[in-house]
Amino acid sequence: MKKFREGDIPNGWLKEEDYFKKLQTHPTCFYELVDFYADDAGDFEILLERRSPNDAFYAKQFATLGSTVMMRENFPDFCSRHADRESGIPVDTLETPPWVFCGVLSTPNTKRQHGLDVIFARKWEKKPDVQPDIEWYPLTELSNMNIVPSICEVIDIAQSVMVTGGPPTFREFLGTD
Repeated sequence: MKKFREGDIPNGWLKEEDYFKKLQTHPTCFYELVDFYADDAGDFEILLERRSPNDAFYAKQFATLGSTVMMRENFPDFCSRHADRESGIPVDTLETPPWVFCGVLSTPNTKRQHGLDVIFARKWEKKPDVQPDIEWYPLTELSNMNIVPSICEVIDIAQSVMVTGGPPTFREFLGTD
């Protein structure tokens, strides 16, 4: 049986204050799972959440759904966690389209500090039901929305692959949020 040091948490999760200290000193890997829906006319919508007014970094701003990649977590694990905690969309139905790798975004200067966002997206033919606190928005409305600046890059990367058919890309977002 593994022995833990004093202060370690057996399930691998850090205390909140330790987590935020680590974010400020080490690059962290995040995932962004971007859902698109295309209607019969070819108009696209994207699934976004509006961050809570109490969010430590991005209060009341819109963002794609994502999270920190946890220690020893693999792709099926975080897709499942995404379904359970983020979107509410089941991962194992016949209608579920596959995730497509879209690229990586390096974010050295954001409020979360240095991170690498690994971006996956999928395109729905039938709009699935989602959690009540997230909604589908037309891509044509995004320029009028208060979206986290680095997430604008995430959306652009995912859109270039899923909507326009471009290859996966690596980008560096040097701005701040």
